[in-house]
Amino acid sequence: MARRIARFHTVETLSFIRTWVAALWLAIAVMATALVVSTPALASESETGGVTPASSATVDPAPSYATLRLDSVAASVPADGVGLVTISGTIAGVHGEPLDRDADIMLTTSLGSFAGADFGPAALGFHVIARHGAFQAVLRAPTVSGMAIVNAYSGKVAAQTLVRFTTALRPNIAAGALDLHLGPKVSNFYAPFDHFLTNGSYAPYQLTAFTQGAIGQTQLTAALDNQAPINGDCSGLTPIYGSTHELTACRPKYPIYGDSSDAVHLANSSDNVYVRLEHNRDFVQWGDYDTSEFASLGQTYAALMTSFHGAKANYGFGKLDLTGLYATNMQAFQRDIIAPDGTSGAYYLSRRLVVPGSQSVSLELEKLDRPGTEVSVKRLVPGVDYDLNPISGSLLFRQPIERTLIDPKSGVTLVQHIVASYQYDGGQGADGIGGRLQYNWSGVKLNPSAFGISSFNENMGARKYALHSADIAVAQGADSRLLAEYAHSHLLPEASAAMSGDAYRVEEHIGGRSRFVGDAYVTHSDAGFANDATSQSFVPGQTRYALNTDDRASERTTLSLFGSLERDRGTAPAVLTSPVDYLNPGTSTPPGSQVDTRLGTIGASLEEKLGAASLRLALSANSYSNYLQPSLNTNSTQGLARVLAPLGPRFSALGEVDSTLSGPSTALYPGREALGVSYKVAEGVLLGATMQALHGGSFGDRHFTSLDAVVDRHLDKFTELTTKYSLVNGMGGFTAQQEIGLNSRLPISKHVRADIGYENATGSLFNLTAAGLQFAQPYAVSTNTAGLGITGGTSYHVGAELIGVKDFLASARLEQSASSYGTNTVVHVSAAGIINVANKLLASYDREAAANQLLGGMPPSSELNVGFALRDPRADNHNWLLSYQFQDNPGLLPTQLLTPGQIVQQNQLLANRNIVAQAATVSIEGIEGVSPRFELYGKFATRNQRTQVSPAVTSGSTIQFLQARARYLIGQRYDVSGELRQILSNSGGFHESGFVWQAGYLTSPETRAALGFSGGKIDQTVFDSGREHNGVFLDFTMRIHQLWRHD
Repeated sequence: MARRIARFHTVETLSFIRTWVAALWLAIAVMATALVVSTPALASESETGGVTPASSATVDPAPSYATLRLDSVAASVPADGVGLVTISGTIAGVHGEPLDRDADIMLTTSLGSFAGADFGPAALGFHVIARHGAFQAVLRAPTVSGMAIVNAYSGKVAAQTLVRFTTALRPNIAAGALDLHLGPKVSNFYAPFDHFLTNGSYAPYQLTAFTQGAIGQTQLTAALDNQAPINGDCSGLTPIYGSTHELTACRPKYPIYGDSSDAVHLANSSDNVYVRLEHNRDFVQWGDYDTSEFASLGQTYAALMTSFHGAKANYGFGKLDLTGLYATNMQAFQRDIIAPDGTSGAYYLSRRLVVPGSQSVSLELEKLDRPGTEVSVKRLVPGVDYDLNPISGSLLFRQPIERTLIDPKSGVTLVQHIVASYQYDGGQGADGIGGRLQYNWSGVKLNPSAFGISSFNENMGARKYALHSADIAVAQGADSRLLAEYAHSHLLPEASAAMSGDAYRVEEHIGGRSRFVGDAYVTHSDAGFANDATSQSFVPGQTRYALNTDDRASERTTLSLFGSLERDRGTAPAVLTSPVDYLNPGTSTPPGSQVDTRLGTIGASLEEKLGAASLRLALSANSYSNYLQPSLNTNSTQGLARVLAPLGPRFSALGEVDSTLSGPSTALYPGREALGVSYKVAEGVLLGATMQALHGGSFGDRHFTSLDAVVDRHLDKFTELTTKYSLVNGMGGFTAQQEIGLNSRLPISKHVRADIGYENATGSLFNLTAAGLQFAQPYAVSTNTAGLGITGGTSYHVGAELIGVKDFLASARLEQSASSYGTNTVVHVSAAGIINVANKLLASYDREAAANQLLGGMPPSSELNVGFALRDPRADNHNWLLSYQFQDNPGLLPTQLLTPGQIVQQNQLLANRNIVAQAATVSIEGIEGVSPRFELYGKFATRNQRTQVSPAVTSGSTIQFLQARARYLIGQRYDVSGELRQILSNSGGFHESGFVWQAGYLTSPETRAALGFSGGKIDQTVFDSGREHNGVFLDFTMRIHQLWRHD
């Protein structure tokens, strides 16, 4: 037995040594990479396309300035999309003395975009040069009103200013068309596709219109489509766009117009009507909207982070704002929490048929094995940070999502979670009504003070939900504030007993340059409190108290006191082991065993600056009490020593030891050693390697090793994208990000940016925490993160992108993750460019597999897209688009992992069968201007797919589409045209053909009358003998174009 024990410890020791050697190699790799990855020479591309070198500027690479000020020349600017406002600032030395050298200033904005030359084209943010301590930048107005927060950064100093964008009274415009069809509706060639040759139960006219203009000092925006939802697309799901309008599979995939044009969506509605009357902060509207007014600074438990459709209004009088909303046709609501595997996806949600635009996706960081102790929440932007497949309910991110991170301030290990709240097709619509009254007694400031009360009620038939709250935010100077909140919820589920509960939160933050700084808070949520639209996860039944204070006794010495108390009384999540259970978890956390625990820590620390280095020593006393299992009670004392030392102007190293001095090491209070080295690549970007070793408690010894490029959290990604990624005479900023996937962090040269990362976790972490037992699961529903653990394994990623080259963009990324639950390889390659003035190319290849825990058995999916566009803007008589798409396993769902017996048990036979295994689509579309009077249009597409009918049986099918049109102008008013359409499918012997012939007369430049003959035929040998309809029609068309005036 002794020999076995000795052998065991020898193996563990060798493993520990090998891991630390790997960490040292990573540190060496960082240093070697730093010799290659360096800040490129600052240069900017001028408005005319030339490059302005910055060789004459001596820019401080590591500034140590004491003061940075920022201001705007105009505090209020119309949000017209073209207006410009000058942002100016100053930067001074430690004692306020003028600078004798130039400094690099990085700017970001939350609204609008920067114009002019960027002196850091390969770096994050927008860069300007401060000469003699002064700098300027130009901010272009957005198209929506609001408050822009402009940030300036240089080294370790920062500054902010506000710019208000008010409602712009734009010139009055009206656009649209009215078409009246007199004749047999069933044979109308231009009828909605599902009505052609089938039934005539639709209006004989179609009206589509958009108008915008001023009525006095009020801006009116309105849109109407009487036959289809304004947001409708080909997916069969009607999106809800509250504040974003991302591309979907049904949106244009070839956005190269050749004229640097951009698209702005001003009227979003999931039904047929959109109306908005707006005067600065006062507005009333019908359409789609977000709930930002119900997610204020003081709200966490009661925050609503989603999008609705219906009516919304806001009225402000003085410092008071009253907001009301009515939401109609709400679908079922769900909130999922997913543990990442170190790759970008694909991460499957717990529901399919997600309503596009209704989702709110964020990344949360919480302390390891301390569920509910959220450190930060970062909300992500659709189409920029991630893509949503609404049919399969899956997320694919633009960057790998690491399992763990290290808090740069405390050195504590943090766990990262993906949080998604969304609506899905639940089969029935619901109504909701809400209101909020907010008093802003400090006006508009960077640190505002406000008091508000909110109420929201939802009615979905047998299911009822109500949420009421009050919150306050009190500014205490520029850097300190008090936050307090109280919320009450009541939920009546369809098939279980009613539940209700309270939640409250009080936080005090003292910052600034005073001697004493710190944080204190108390949070509590009853076991019956529920809010699946909240901005932050929490553990029901948990109460937490915390206090952290720093006493800056001198310039070199800081004394700190810290303490926390956590009380968990409620029900832990049930451990789900059957695929039937964890693939269909319901809408709330399944209840498990009872929890009644107490967790406490109190301690003190001393931090001393030793030259440029710093040393931190800490001592803490810990206790854990389990009132249901007293045998698990423990008490321990821990000591910490941490050294942070610079190794030159850009390198720094970290060493830390956290040891148990008395009592046992447990999973809640483990012993820990950490070693790290980082390199400052550019302003706001660090390349770092870290190694952590945890030991003690139920998980034994665990090691975490990582190499990654880290971006400072204060960087605003929206600004980065809208100022960096542009293709001359081609793609706009958002479009380039969405189609090419540009998101790398390390500047290699002026035109190349790269990204590298490595993460290793030796063994999975599924521990018994104070809130319950952790276990492997694809997703946890609702707000409780107590059951989520970490899957051990290794992941890495490497990528590069080419930017700033005229008329060409490219991106490539490879990711690999391997664990005991399976492997996942993610590949992304894409490029877009202008071959010459008339030819443009877009191509991409993507491959990914399921990244959720327990879903490693799903096969990977891949997709290849190639698009070619021909358009010569000098002649514009040849316009052609050619596209090719190949998909492998595009229709996979997690339910495919169920056995036939489990599928029948869940009544999901159809959901698991008829899965498209492979599909290839080729299409060509073009317009030929034969002469100024004669125009030809044609489109041909064919799709061949193989469908899995059962695990052992597959079938193939081919569908073809052909459309052709010819139009000839006779004189100035007459025209004749003809159009054909055919759809062929070998599945079921389906054949549909349609035609229309017509002669038209322009009664005025805006109106046209036509007489014609249309019809078609459907043959479907499997189901019926077919049907045929045709007839004569009379058609009147009127173009709506600037029909109203305003004097």
